[in-house]
Amino acid sequence: MQESNHLLTGRYSIPITLSSLASSYLKSQLVDNNPYHDPKDNEKYGLKNLSKVFTPTGVELGRDLPMYISYFLGSYHGGRNESYIYGIVRETVYDYDLPGAYPTAMSLLDYPDWERKEVFLEMSGEEFMENYKKYLFRSYTALKVEFSFPETVQYPTLPVRLNESSIIYPLSGVSYCTGHEILLASKFNCVFKVIGGVFIPFKNLKFHRNTQVLKTSKHAVDRLLKETSDGKPKVVEIRNPLFDVLENHYTRLILGSKPVSTHTRVGEVKSGTSSGFKTGGTVFFNTVKKLVLERNRYKKGTYMNQLYKFLANSGIGQMARGLNQKKAFDTKSLKPELITPGDLISPLYAGWITSYIRCTLTEILNNSSDVYKIFSCTTDGFISTQKGLELIEPVEEDIFSYQYFKARESLTGKGELLEVKHFDTKGLLSWRTRGQLGLSGEIKAMTGYQRNESLHELIPKFIKYFNSESKSIPFIQISLRSAKEIFLEGGHSTLKLNER
Repeated sequence: MQESNHLLTGRYSIPITLSSLASSYLKSQLVDNNPYHDPKDNEKYGLKNLSKVFTPTGVELGRDLPMYISYFLGSYHGGRNESYIYGIVRETVYDYDLPGAYPTAMSLLDYPDWERKEVFLEMSGEEFMENYKKYLFRSYTALKVEFSFPETVQYPTLPVRLNESSIIYPLSGVSYCTGHEILLASKFNCVFKVIGGVFIPFKNLKFHRNTQVLKTSKHAVDRLLKETSDGKPKVVEIRNPLFDVLENHYTRLILGSKPVSTHTRVGEVKSGTSSGFKTGGTVFFNTVKKLVLERNRYKKGTYMNQLYKFLANSGIGQMARGLNQKKAFDTKSLKPELITPGDLISPLYAGWITSYIRCTLTEILNNSSDVYKIFSCTTDGFISTQKGLELIEPVEEDIFSYQYFKARESLTGKGELLEVKHFDTKGLLSWRTRGQLGLSGEIKAMTGYQRNESLHELIPKFIKYFNSESKSIPFIQISLRSAKEIFLEGGHSTLKLNER
């Protein structure tokens, strides 16, 4: 570990944790000497001190951070985790995964163009899509919207917080969401109204200035004083350069898509609007690419192979660390303290990555045939009775799937969207999110249950309780004493037995 630390960070010491090694390495690659954070932010009242931002002093001294950061915080959600079936199915099932989900999404990031940040108020869905649709892939966009999907949509795309621990995806409601999710929602004919939001384009997203003054919005214009012919001042509304419509040749050049009419209605995704942007060339892409190449130099399962895999996957954790203001036991104060954010904390990047994966997964779910069953989805994968999905190459109209496929091709040299992790020919028991057991034992997702018996004994036991009134299974959980317990009470790392 000492040698690894020296190789990656230049420090010849043993890192306190593996996460601290990952943080130091990614900071050197992504943050140092780069516009990772808004240089105008007041560091004392910035992202590293969110508890101070939303205070009277923080609102005044935090510059414009308090004005827009709440949208990004609200639209940051974790993975999509849902269970759709309760019971037993006796047919072949397949457990699919998006390969390398978090690193792949991180490779598509770029630094924000902080100078072109736009905070806007209420506007119609039609107006929002007309102004922003082409830029949603190459921007950090966070919104609060009121929405409604057609009843025919099986897997709606917009998250709604039900309570402190639950996120649901209903057909209608009010959602804090990202530009990705609105783009996918429009594909499924979602009608929505923007209540408020913020748009920050990627720094390399150039705009072609349209000299024509087009339809204006009272919520998204600059008001300039211009002299009239009689010399009297007059207020004239003009479109902000952000809302200029790209000319067709520029759309093809930068976004990699075909000419598109600017009068696309909400819910209509015309051919050519889906490909997003070309991969490669950014600091984020180069960092992930380097980690992928280094990992592939070593045999699967070896120390160095696993180390580079961990570094590639740790970006999202470092970006989200501290956003939820969670506490952990502190050995100095001997009480729970807020987890200290690292240098990579950012709801912009964390929200972009997680929503991109949610959208890719949700698009695949909605594209699945009605003939087949889907049992559950968990962050970057799902279980289905549909065979052969790992062989499918998405078409350009599959907005997120196509982009994911191309990103994998750029990173690994192999275009891929899904891989089969496991399959079970006998069927499946399904009872909750991350609660599935294959009838031949090939699929085991049993969070919350600690298995102490053989599969030969376990499957009949589960079937018995499925048919009981209580639907609950008592068991003994075996664990080790926690580090906190040992620190406070002394002793050793010994086993504990708990009834569940």
